[in-house]
Amino acid sequence: MSDVVSQFHIDLLTACEEDWESAAGVYSLALSAGLDDPVATRALAIGLTVDALHAGWLVAGDLTAEGFVPWTGDSRDHANRVAQAWLETDDVIVGVGDVAWFDITEEGSECLARRGSP
Repeated sequence: MSDVVSQFHIDLLTACEEDWESAAGVYSLALSAGLDDPVATRALAIGLTVDALHAGWLVAGDLTAEGFVPWTGDSRDHANRVAQAWLETDDVIVGVGDVAWFDITEEGSECLARRGSP
């Protein structure tokens, strides 16, 4: 994993540890890579989110009146659903509540602790 990817994951996990994060928030974090193309920024956000889901650092779900509700299925199911939903949106830049919400897992918190979260 390169330094940019590692820092993105740290930033993403830190954001999710503070509160649930939306796909729009993940896109905003990906903007820090400095890419000039929104499609490339979306691809980066999707790819790194999928990596974090596969690593078991995040769980995807929905935000309801009761709070965060994780999706059923495993991380592979979540990753596929997120990528497909994100790519099927009408706009490259998704809105808050579009695609999915993300919460940090115990493994994600442990990853932050090992790397020394900011």
